[in-house]
Amino acid sequence: MMRLNFIHSALSTLLVISLLGCSEQPVPSSPQNKASDYLLPALIKGQYHNATNSDVFELGEQASFFTSHGNFTKPYFVQNQHVIIVMKKKPKEQRPNLSLAITDNGNKLTCLSCPKFGLPNQWFKR
Repeated sequence: MMRLNFIHSALSTLLVISLLGCSEQPVPSSPQNKASDYLLPALIKGQYHNATNSDVFELGEQASFFTSHGNFTKPYFVQNQHVIIVMKKKPKEQRPNLSLAITDNGNKLTCLSCPKFGLPNQWFKR
């Protein structure tokens, strides 16, 4: 009886372990940038929208957000295939920058920290 319980437990554990990987869906990857890094600042300029609401994000001389909660404009720069938006207002202020990954030659921007500011995390060029 004890041996039967042991075998049953071992088979159940083996089944659970073997099925763990089945529930994971592969994450689709974004197309890589084919353009050289020095071209990205020119390629990213323009308006971006998102799939979840009517917010608009525009990259020109500065980064501008037009949202249902209000509008704001911040300086930005491009570094290591990312758009870095400077969020702090004063040099001594401790506020992290927003970092948006540039993919598909600037047609898609992905921002993991944007939801902290009530902004969508994916932006698509118009």
